[in-house]
Amino acid sequence: MKITIAVLLVCIFFDFTIISAQKKETTEQKLTELRKNATEKLKSQSYRKKMTFESYKSLRDSKPYLVVNEITEFVPPDSSRVFSETKSPEGVSRLETITIAQRKYTRINNEDWKQVPLIQSGSGPGFGKPEVVRRERTVKYNDKGKKIINGQNADLYEFKIIYRYQFRELDYQNVITNRFWFSANGLFLRTESAEQDNNKRFTSRSISEYEYDPNIKIEAPIK
Repeated sequence: MKITIAVLLVCIFFDFTIISAQKKETTEQKLTELRKNATEKLKSQSYRKKMTFESYKSLRDSKPYLVVNEITEFVPPDSSRVFSETKSPEGVSRLETITIAQRKYTRINNEDWKQVPLIQSGSGPGFGKPEVVRRERTVKYNDKGKKIINGQNADLYEFKIIYRYQFRELDYQNVITNRFWFSANGLFLRTESAEQDNNKRFTSRSISEYEYDPNIKIEAPIK
């Protein structure tokens, strides 16, 4: 009996150790620092980012009404190329943009390339939000340990924001989950963001994957 109890205690200890290693709480400061450093490193890297965004118009929908697939390429210090394809009930539209220093070129669908003024991005107009009451916000940060992503070793971190509020006498909950995979040298490998409703159905989600390629070249499409 003593041997059986000892074996059981050892098994419980190892199970707890494995679970603890897979998921442990971390701090906002640590994750913020990791993201800040990875973003800063992007400025000196030639990389390709593939992003997919999905949005659902109705919580009853099983398929997204809006899908955006976007490929961004960047060559330091200031050259970028973006190809974006949007699928919606209105059809499919494509937008390509190339920026080289102070020169910017765009092409819509399969039309000819045009050089356009380089306008610095700024904050857009705000949109009114419905008034809600009894709003609660909870944030949890987790270090989810070592993972393999696209054949590479990565450190996975997650922060989850939970909103609880009442609107028109009904209780609602929204959960926004953000995940970040970092390489051994602190570069982004993958990021995910998803928003879910009370019934854990997605209302929107996006996935970005990063490839670091020193052979990327970006040239002006027209003289």
